[in-house]
Amino acid sequence: MDSTVRVPVDDVRTRGHSRSLERFLTASDWREVLAALEADGNLLDSSDSGEELTAETLETEDLSQTLTEFLDAADEPLSDSDLANLSGAGAFIASPFPRPGSCSPDADADASVSDADRLPLVTQTPETPAEVSESWSATERALYERGFRRDERITTSLSATVEQTPISIVQIAKQVLRNLKAGELLPSISLPAWLLEPLSATEKVALAMRYGELLAAWATEPDPFERFLKGMQYFLSGLPNQCSLRKPFNPVLGETFMCAFPHREASHGITSLFCEQVSHHPPRTAMHMRNSRLGVRIHTVMEPRPSFGGNSLKIEMAGHALMELTHAQDVEQYILTRPAMVFSGILGVGKQQLECIGKCIFHCPKLGFLAKFDFSGVSLAGLRGSEHAVEGKLYVHEQKRYRFYGRWDDCIYLKDLTNGETRLLYNAGDVYERCRIQVWIPPEPQQPPKFARTVWRATADALLRNDFERATVEKRRVEACERELRSLREQTGETWQPQFFELDPLTGIYIFNDKHRHFVEMDPEDLDAI
Repeated sequence: MDSTVRVPVDDVRTRGHSRSLERFLTASDWREVLAALEADGNLLDSSDSGEELTAETLETEDLSQTLTEFLDAADEPLSDSDLANLSGAGAFIASPFPRPGSCSPDADADASVSDADRLPLVTQTPETPAEVSESWSATERALYERGFRRDERITTSLSATVEQTPISIVQIAKQVLRNLKAGELLPSISLPAWLLEPLSATEKVALAMRYGELLAAWATEPDPFERFLKGMQYFLSGLPNQCSLRKPFNPVLGETFMCAFPHREASHGITSLFCEQVSHHPPRTAMHMRNSRLGVRIHTVMEPRPSFGGNSLKIEMAGHALMELTHAQDVEQYILTRPAMVFSGILGVGKQQLECIGKCIFHCPKLGFLAKFDFSGVSLAGLRGSEHAVEGKLYVHEQKRYRFYGRWDDCIYLKDLTNGETRLLYNAGDVYERCRIQVWIPPEPQQPPKFARTVWRATADALLRNDFERATVEKRRVEACERELRSLREQTGETWQPQFFELDPLTGIYIFNDKHRHFVEMDPEDLDAI
C-alpha cells in the first residue's frame, strides 16, 4: 500500500511561497533577491507580473554592483557609442580647470528649453523695498539686499518625494535588468532617471539646519548644564524623520554648496553653511558652519557607508563632528558621533520607514558632561521594539547622574537618578513648530567654483519638467566631464586637493581654510565684505 502522504497542491504552493518570502527578506545580495523573485512570481507586485528574469542573467551578472552604483557613487564606464550619444560632450571638456558649471552646459540645454518652461531654482521674492521691510526680519533684509534669495527646493523636494508612492529596490533592480543587453556589463547601465531627486547630495547637507533656531538657543544659554542640554536638542532636531529611496545626484569631486540661514533675532545674526566634496571614492563631503554673532563653528565630514540587509538598507555615518562655542572664556568644544540610518521595506514588503539605530555620543570635555545615546526601532517582523525609540545616560564628571528615554520624533524625558525627578528634555512637535529656519542661496557672482546648482542645473531642470530622457543625457554629460578631468590628472601625475578644506591629521576633521572666510562671514554689519 502506498504510504506516501499526498499534500494538496495549494498547501505545497503556500509552503513554497513562505520559503521564497523568507529567502526574499533575508537575502544578502541581489542574486538571492532576484532568484527568490524568479522562484515565486507571487512575490512580485501587479505592475511587474508580466516581466521575467532569465536564469542566464542571474548566473552571469554581478547584481550587487547595482547597489554600489545606486548608493556609493561608483563611476559608470561609458562606451564610445555612449559618449557619441551625449550630443557634443567634448565641447565642455576643453580644460582640466573648467569655469563653474562648465560640466553642465546651459547653451545646449537652453536650445530645447524655453524660459517659460524652465522652473525657478528659488522661490519668487517680493521686489519692492516696502514689501521686504514689512514681512522680513533685519537679517533677511540684509541678505536680500546682497542678492541672496530664499530657496525652498531642498525642503519641497523632500516633502514631494515622501508623498509619492513608495519605491521598491526590486523595481530598481528589475528596471536595470530590462535595459541590460546581451554581453553588456551591468555597471554600464544607468539607473532610471525617475529615481533621482533634482538635488545634489551636497545640497541636502542643509537639512541639518531645518530647525536652526535651536542653534541660537544652544549658543546663547548662560547656564552650562542647560547649554549642554540645548546642544543635545539641536542634535536631535537634525535627525532625518522622512524616508525616500529616491537618490540625489552623486557630487562631483570638488563640488561646492553654500547657503545662509537668517535668524529671527537680529542679535543672533546669520548662520552660514559651506561644504565641498573632498573625496569621490569613498564619497566624503566636508562641511563647515559659522555664525560670528553667536560664536559658533561646526566642522564635520559626511561619509555614508551603505550595506544591504535583505529587506533593509543600513547607512552608517563614519567620522564625527566638532562643534565649537568661541565666545566662552576658553573655547568650548563638543564632540558628536551619529547613529546609523536603516531604511526598511525597501523590497516592497511591509511598511517603508526610516529608523535611527545604534549608539552615539555627545560630549563636552571642558564642562565634564557626556551623553550616551542608544537608538533602537521596531524589529523586522514588527513584534519587538518601539518606533523611533531612544534612551541613554548622561554623565556629570564621569558619574552617571541622569537617564533619558522616549521617541526622538516625539518627546524625550530626562530623569534625575539622585532624586527621581523627571522633566521634558525634547519635544519634537514644539521644535518643528517654533524653530524652523529658511534657506537662502547666494547670487551667481557670489557662488564658489563648481557650485552644485550650476553643475547640475540642466539635469535638475529636466527632472522638474519630468523630462527623464533629457535628465539622463545631462547627468551623463557631467559624469563624462569628470572622467575626462580625472584622466587628465592621471596623465600629468597631478594629485587633486580640496580647495576650501584641509584635513587635520590629529582630529580626522576637515577644517575650513580661513583664507576663504569671505564665503562664510555673514554678520549683517559685515555683508559688504562678501
